[in-house]
Amino acid sequence: MKKRRLLTVLLMVGVMVLTGCGSSEENEPEGTTTEAAEQTDQDSEEGSIYDSASTLYNPEGGNKIGITVIDNVIPHCQAFIEGAKSVIEENGDTAVVLDPGFDAVVQATNIDDFVAQGCVGIVCETIDGNALITSVQNAVDTGVMVVSADFPFAEGYEHLVCSQVMTPNQESAAVLAEKMAEDIGEEGNVVILCRPDAGSQARADGFREVCEKYGLNIIFDGDGGGEVEKANSVMQDLLQAHERIDAVICSNDEQAIGAYTAAEAVGRADEVHCYGFDGAPEALEFVKEGREAATLQQRPYEMGKQAALDLYKAMQGEDVGAAVKNVPYQVVTAENADEGIDTYYTGIPDYEFE
Repeated sequence: MKKRRLLTVLLMVGVMVLTGCGSSEENEPEGTTTEAAEQTDQDSEEGSIYDSASTLYNPEGGNKIGITVIDNVIPHCQAFIEGAKSVIEENGDTAVVLDPGFDAVVQATNIDDFVAQGCVGIVCETIDGNALITSVQNAVDTGVMVVSADFPFAEGYEHLVCSQVMTPNQESAAVLAEKMAEDIGEEGNVVILCRPDAGSQARADGFREVCEKYGLNIIFDGDGGGEVEKANSVMQDLLQAHERIDAVICSNDEQAIGAYTAAEAVGRADEVHCYGFDGAPEALEFVKEGREAATLQQRPYEMGKQAALDLYKAMQGEDVGAAVKNVPYQVVTAENADEGIDTYYTGIPDYEFE
């Protein structure tokens, strides 16, 4: 009897082990990174969608092209949209613009929505490429081509997009931080306000690199919210907590403006140098007035247009050229602020696109 009971127990354990081994794979959530990685390996063996012209694109026009940016209300993103739309409309197609509102998860949903709406291509100003892997993979699987811009796409998954068009974020941020170090000297207290997304953190890395180089004291390094009101609130708390703040350097202009207005409200604007990133006309007016010490101006119109040009080359079966294309940038102060205002939303005349 004991032997039969022992045999029964052993058989039950064996069944449980076998069942458990099988269930871990069956119960894995659909759309996980592991699943996307397996699909990527399969795609690599079968060849890329970008090896030939799009099967969905109609060269006669009438196509729908999706555009998703970081946040539609930001001037930088508005200029990016205008650049991309200039190419789309020139080709007789219609731009479908969706707003993720600074949320990478929502941006992934935007991509799914573009596919559902029948878009044949997508221009994506990437918030966080790691959050977009599955959605972009699904788009590519249905024949929809995608171009990524502004911030890098997920490392190891770059083949899912036809190209990447961007400002070299860490490099350009370091150039801006060098200007800050020159202005405040080597013993300053510095606040870094950057959103937690990968692209903003690349800029933060450039800021940190220069602060470490000169021995500047970083008294706060965190999320400024990406918007004027949120950065203003963060800065109010910092001003109460610290008697001396020499500089605030930010991953966009909205945070720099928010920091400045908070300092201005308590009579400390003269002691705090504020530095932004993007260089939209509204921010350049602040720079001209001396309220923002400097900004790193990108060229979002050119970025959006180059991204759309690459997408059309891919859809038409042409070689897009370099897999990564960098657009120009410059540090803007009160001395050269006028130069960047007039062409921000319309592009630099005679700019040579690749």
